[in-house]
Amino acid sequence: MQLVTMTPIRSHLNLRQGVNERSAEYSQFLSQLDGVLQKRLVKPLEGSGDLSNRIAVQHHNQGKAYTNTGSDDRDTLCLFTHTKAITSQLSLEAKVYSNTLSVVTVTMEMEYAVATLEDIAQSLNAEIAEFSTESNYQDRITALCRSIVKVPQKPDGHALLPEIYQLLDEDTELTLELFAQAQSTYLISKYYRDELYPALRDLPKTIQVNYLEALGDFSGFNDIKETDGSNVDQPWSSRLLRLDRSETEGNESLIENWLAETPHPEHAKEILEQDRMDSLVWLNYVLVDEIDEKNKPLRHKSDYKLEAMGLAQYFYAVQHACNSNLYMAISDTYLESNTHVAEDILAGVRATTRMHISDYHENCQYLTRDKKLLLENILAGWDYDQMVQNSERLIEVCSSKIKDIHATRSEKSSFYTDLILVAIGFISLFDLAITISEYSRTYTSNAALGYRDEQPSSFLSGVANMETDLLLLSSVVSIILLFVVYYVAKRR
Repeated sequence: MQLVTMTPIRSHLNLRQGVNERSAEYSQFLSQLDGVLQKRLVKPLEGSGDLSNRIAVQHHNQGKAYTNTGSDDRDTLCLFTHTKAITSQLSLEAKVYSNTLSVVTVTMEMEYAVATLEDIAQSLNAEIAEFSTESNYQDRITALCRSIVKVPQKPDGHALLPEIYQLLDEDTELTLELFAQAQSTYLISKYYRDELYPALRDLPKTIQVNYLEALGDFSGFNDIKETDGSNVDQPWSSRLLRLDRSETEGNESLIENWLAETPHPEHAKEILEQDRMDSLVWLNYVLVDEIDEKNKPLRHKSDYKLEAMGLAQYFYAVQHACNSNLYMAISDTYLESNTHVAEDILAGVRATTRMHISDYHENCQYLTRDKKLLLENILAGWDYDQMVQNSERLIEVCSSKIKDIHATRSEKSSFYTDLILVAIGFISLFDLAITISEYSRTYTSNAALGYRDEQPSSFLSGVANMETDLLLLSSVVSIILLFVVYYVAKRR
């Protein structure tokens, strides 16, 4: 029997938008990525023996599609997978995607989990008598539990294991559930801080093909900034009991209580009566493997269910991140005075969200039929379509805001253009008055200019006799009156 957790995390890696994943340059990028990761993440483990520690970089099938109906044709989402065996009973697998998200799967053998909990109980019982009468009794218990289980003091906003000692007197499945989450939180935090983050941080500077965005400057994901990797965001951890058919006997209470708070607790009875092989509904899952004639679990036949669950975790988590960034972008742009910055923020997150929605449909067509159907059923149970519809509504708000920005910018441009033209016109009127005054005086002082006229021009003579100050003042008053007329007409 195994205890498995699946935890989406926000990772510091983002592929540039517009990358052609079928180009020769992208193949070169993957080749360089494989070389760098092999050096950074695949290291000999002390005393590991034959324990696995390997990297698998994304590989595109460039040949004919759908040649094998028993396996996925290609993976267009996961950039690379790092599999690491921590001990013979504890392993970790990180699927790193190209848009600031990874899904980390921690697999514990049930013997390890139970033995660890028993060690905790023995340690607590041995030490608790020393301070059972002290005033800070509960605080001492909590601190002791944290030191034994190695739960971080600030586990990214999660209070996963406040008082293990009290839980040990409760139902075993409740203790296992919280223990699995606590251990996963600790292992993932340590793994990301010590191994994965340093590798991701250096990738944009190490790989020659410039396809990765620099840390802290991820387009479309403004909520993830450059850090030291010590505090990785783990939104949630799903828990799964994996056992074979022979192990269901004797674990009836465990399975029933494990699924008691899920939307379909009746699945426990169906599993125990061998009417179904899994319950993959909400957060607490059960997966039953078939067995062969030697009572060995045939896990390869149900591995696709775990893979579908991992994909479902990824799609849901990314969509959740996209929606959060859409909300954030819309809120920020209403406070942003620079329209160019506001437009860039909105356009980036809008493009990222649309690409993710498209990626879902693009990737599903390459999955096996069983995995695709299971993935759709899992996401349907999580109301994934409603989340996508909410994204589309937020995208419409973004588009409307971008149109408003364009309209405001166009209105300002039109206003400034009109203002310049009006200013030029008024200056021309002022210049015309001066020119007429100058010509009138030249006309009256030079009889040769009007020798064709029967009599001198009364208009030019009248202008010539006006004082210069009065003429200029009249021009200024006329310009002001015309400006008032223009302003009133413009407001209407």
